[in-house]
Amino acid sequence: MYSVEGMCVGEKRVAMIPHLFGWEDHQHLDSLQLVSGRGVSIPKDTDLEFEIELQSFVDPPSKNANFFREMDSNFDNFIDPKEMER
Repeated sequence: MYSVEGMCVGEKRVAMIPHLFGWEDHQHLDSLQLVSGRGVSIPKDTDLEFEIELQSFVDPPSKNANFFREMDSNFDNFIDPKEMER
């Protein structure tokens, strides 16, 4: 979701989701059988607006991460029980 890219912790943004990217058109329903947090039905073809607040962020592991090397603290090419506990 591009609305989150580049956000800082504590920052708030508004994400607009046009109905064309939302729910599928269900011919047998006059409105979607979904309920918002306030208990209101969301009619089909409704544009949605979400307020997003980034509360925390964790860096993903690098693509080149070598978890074995990180665990093998004595570099003996074996993982012993003490290294497993870490």
